[in-house]
Amino acid sequence: MVTHGGKKAAANQDRVVELEMHLKTEGDKATGTVTTAARKRAASAQIVESKVTGNSFTFTTVQKTKKGEQRFDWRGTVDGDTMKGTRSRAGGKRGQEFTAKRS
Repeated sequence: MVTHGGKKAAANQDRVVELEMHLKTEGDKATGTVTTAARKRAASAQIVESKVTGNSFTFTTVQKTKKGEQRFDWRGTVDGDTMKGTRSRAGGKRGQEFTAKRS
């Protein structure tokens, strides 16, 4: 996944973050997990709420941490093997753009 901006990247600099998404759609719902190898070890988040309409999607991931639950809202579109959209902390005002490609 490529994210745009962020705390550790300059304003116009892209940052590559390795993620693994396991997604399955059934009708207008998606299920699965999003796993990242950020920091010291891999962390997995479960998709708990989702909606798929045509090539558009929204879903929320929940990850259990020592500090409690961490929730992210994802929204975007799928075009062939590419997903584009934004990811933001649940309830947050600013999102982080992303592009993900099927491997």
